[in-house]
Amino acid sequence: MSVRVAELNDASMSEPEKGDGMTEDCLVCQEHRLDVPPPGGHLVSSDEVVAFHVPPWPPPTHDVYLGYLMVTSRRHVPRWPGNPDSVSWLHVDDWDGARRGDFDTAARFAVQLKEAMES
Repeated sequence: MSVRVAELNDASMSEPEKGDGMTEDCLVCQEHRLDVPPPGGHLVSSDEVVAFHVPPWPPPTHDVYLGYLMVTSRRHVPRWPGNPDSVSWLHVDDWDGARRGDFDTAARFAVQLKEAMES
């Protein structure tokens, strides 16, 4: 199953609820704003990316695997087209319908993402 960058741009970028392009209900946006504070704060924060240690999630979880880091783009896709609302982004990899590809497919998709980010 392939998904083109154009499909993501057209179908799944959530509508900004704030002037900064962030949404209220996106966990990654909440981590970028520090509404859900990552342990130790942001490790890296630029106009393009934010890196942080994953916090214990979801509440009431009190621990997390040490060294579980995330690097997220400031512009990201909260939900891929076709993913059911019942599948959280954190568990999409466990879903039987998750989009998968071999190395070459992932490489082609990464090139598309890079080109879209540069345009």
